[in-house]
Amino acid sequence: GGAIVANVVTVRKIKKTATGELDPNDPFKSRHSYDGGRAKAIKSHLGIADEKSPTVNLVDDITSGIFLADIARRNRNFTKADVGNAYAKGVRIGRDKSYMKMAPTCQEYDEDGMPFVYELTSPLWGEEPAGYEWDVVLHDTLLGMGCRQSEGVPAMYYFETPDGDVRVIKIVDDLGISESSSTGYSLTDKILVELRRAFGGVKHQYEPDSFAAIMISRAADRSSLTISMPEKIIEAVTEFLPAALTGVKPAGVLTGKALNDAADALRMPDTQPLPMPKAAKRVQQALGKLKFPEKR
Repeated sequence: GGAIVANVVTVRKIKKTATGELDPNDPFKSRHSYDGGRAKAIKSHLGIADEKSPTVNLVDDITSGIFLADIARRNRNFTKADVGNAYAKGVRIGRDKSYMKMAPTCQEYDEDGMPFVYELTSPLWGEEPAGYEWDVVLHDTLLGMGCRQSEGVPAMYYFETPDGDVRVIKIVDDLGISESSSTGYSLTDKILVELRRAFGGVKHQYEPDSFAAIMISRAADRSSLTISMPEKIIEAVTEFLPAALTGVKPAGVLTGKALNDAADALRMPDTQPLPMPKAAKRVQQALGKLKFPEKR
């Protein structure tokens, strides 16, 4: 029998900071990905069951906020890290190799003029199991370096010594690391060394001004952290209160008092029929409660 050869999809992305500015580290990305949607449709037509993966444990915005609040309350050191090309560093679990067409810009052919295709031996963006397969590798790596998984927050890991401790939260390939002031960044640096040994390119930043779309401003005495989510607030306002953007220059950008007023104007009803609308999923955390935004 033959194999399904999926289309290739070129995904282009402009990465921005929590304040809406271009990310200072390589903001323009272009990535060739597996067309999982098209492959799923072909499998359905042929009567082939599609791969299903277990749920991946990730921290949400509210948990991230609590994590940051603990850093301020206990005067802990904070570092963020990012594993580059994470999905491709996972390991395929219980499934065969996949095949994908080559991008038109780099198509190659054999001596008979037949086009080559990619044989995927590691997970790739666009494949449904890829996120889970990467998460398994990251989980095993964290445990392998001596971390323990938190029972109450399974997307958080911790490591304790007589002198201090470190906490790690994960959102796919983005890691937030909180360390006791008594040990400085020594435990964090050990974790970064092990991550680089396992995965190669890992970027990090001590005391960052943003993490996972959350803008962070820390007081000079380190006693408090002010967090905000301007990009998500603007997204919510665009969806539910578009009138608040009338006459705003530059278009669609809210700052200062206008941003605060727009956020305060958002309201949420006590109940909302299920299933949850996609728009509500995108904005409910920006509004600070696990309820549904009210469309007016």
